[in-house]
Amino acid sequence: MTRATEAAFLQFCMKQRDAFVPEEWQQCTVVPRQELVVTMLFLASVVWFGHSKALVDIAAKLRPGAANMTNFPELVKAAQFDCSRFSNNLRRALNHA
Repeated sequence: MTRATEAAFLQFCMKQRDAFVPEEWQQCTVVPRQELVVTMLFLASVVWFGHSKALVDIAAKLRPGAANMTNFPELVKAAQFDCSRFSNNLRRALNHA
């Protein structure tokens, strides 16, 4: 993920935290679908973001079987998603907003 893509995606996630619209997640093209699904599953697993059930449900629609969190480590690896970096950047952005 490039810095520009990351910045756009962080903005998308910030907006969704406060004004969650499931259809916008389903139609999101800021990042590839694989990264989107991993991000949704990650965000569903943290208390501070909210919308856990909806995120898991949408992820399962976009990638059947994704709701089975036992596959999460493999999905993270395949998407080369850095959970810690994303979490820190999103939390920092939310705190500054």
